[in-house]
Amino acid sequence: MNDKERRLLEMLDRVNAFGSAHAKEFPAGTMGHEMFAMVGRCAREAVGRTTEHTSERRRGTAGAKARARKALWDVLGAIRRTAYAIALDSPGFERRFRLPPGNGAPRLLAAARSLQDAAHESAAEFVAHGLPPAFLDDLAARIDDFEHAMRESRQSRFARRSAIAGLKASLVDGFRAVRRLDAVVPNVLHADSKAMAEWKRARHVARGTRPRQVVASEVEFQAHA
Repeated sequence: MNDKERRLLEMLDRVNAFGSAHAKEFPAGTMGHEMFAMVGRCAREAVGRTTEHTSERRRGTAGAKARARKALWDVLGAIRRTAYAIALDSPGFERRFRLPPGNGAPRLLAAARSLQDAAHESAAEFVAHGLPPAFLDDLAARIDDFEHAMRESRQSRFARRSAIAGLKASLVDGFRAVRRLDAVVPNVLHADSKAMAEWKRARHVARGTRPRQVVASEVEFQAHA
């Protein structure tokens, strides 16, 4: 949640508290009751979405993916280095063990599987040059680990984006309810100057701190007020 969204959420919380304090003036079945209920619901949803986003960030899937990538590269590098040594007696042998430029995950996985297939055919020679007898099992495990880390990273990224989208939607819906209350509250409480002063403080959001789409919505509302 950025600063603009935080300030808007704080406003929704204040409006929700105002609605609770003046619940008797906005009984069930009235527009005011419905809109205050919507504001409270949107505020709770926004907090929930923020918690989801924070939890996903703390999972550290990007770090796990980076560690899995490095572990895979280490094994591939050892196989490639050994292939060059074998090529001293078998010129051209190393060509089947080239690694991709860059750090793209799909390309890396494709190269890893290709090296895995090629190494199976000459496993004894690799072992003879010092690689452990289970080096192919180690490579298979590193490939699996990296694929798992990639899936986790994609799922976490999707969850974060979903949480952000849900947060923004809740804030916008909550603000729309406040816009309606900007008409309902004065109509009901216009004779109570103290309550109206409380309302103005509750629903105020400092200019320049609101999300762009919310600012545009309020300008449109004020133009038709």
